[in-house]
Amino acid sequence: MLKLSRSSKILLGVGGAFAFLIAGAAYRISHDVPAYMKPGHYVVAGRCYDIPAGYVAMYSPWTGPEKRSTLMLIERLPDLRPDVWSLFHPANVRTDVEGGAFYRGTVDVTVNTNFDDNVSGQAMWDRLSKYHAIERQVENIGDYKVFLTSWGHFYVKKVNGRLFVLDCMDLDGPKTASCAARVPLDPADQGQYLYRDTLKVTFGTPQIQTVDQLVDRVRRQLASWQTCSVGKH
Repeated sequence: MLKLSRSSKILLGVGGAFAFLIAGAAYRISHDVPAYMKPGHYVVAGRCYDIPAGYVAMYSPWTGPEKRSTLMLIERLPDLRPDVWSLFHPANVRTDVEGGAFYRGTVDVTVNTNFDDNVSGQAMWDRLSKYHAIERQVENIGDYKVFLTSWGHFYVKKVNGRLFVLDCMDLDGPKTASCAARVPLDPADQGQYLYRDTLKVTFGTPQIQTVDQLVDRVRRQLASWQTCSVGKH
């Protein structure tokens, strides 16, 4: 099991947010399995979505003081078809040979409102640098500069003068890695340092070079399911 240092756990609020998502998903999966295999209506980030059957792994429409909300979908490449069923019936494969779920095409799509790690690439870089979690640059791959971190690698490039960062947990190698791209849910917020509403797309290493297209496809998919706007609170 990967063990992070105390300073790493502080970074970005990643630990808390990630643990919350996984724990919440596990709870909802174990207690409410049939609901996920049906279409449903969800409100998150001031938007209403009618999601087809088989996509939703977790939904928390928080209305408390923090005014957080989250919606997690599980999909599969190449056509972004619903794949939440794989959480109940994981494939019996040798991950060291065939790769983990993300390597084999699973995509985790999460919409978050008011989470601590709703940050731009520049904000993520600044926070990690503050806690000395970025160790050194190890190589260049395509447009990306690749840096070693406490838990894996950062892939960093500039897009329109702004840092775009992929955060990869891959200490066991590329076949079992998961990489996450964080972008604002609303493209109009692209220049913000911190995001209120974030679209987080988690994927495997084969998609690193084409993640821009993947994020665009996910945006268009979500837009096709949006049925209304209820405003931001």
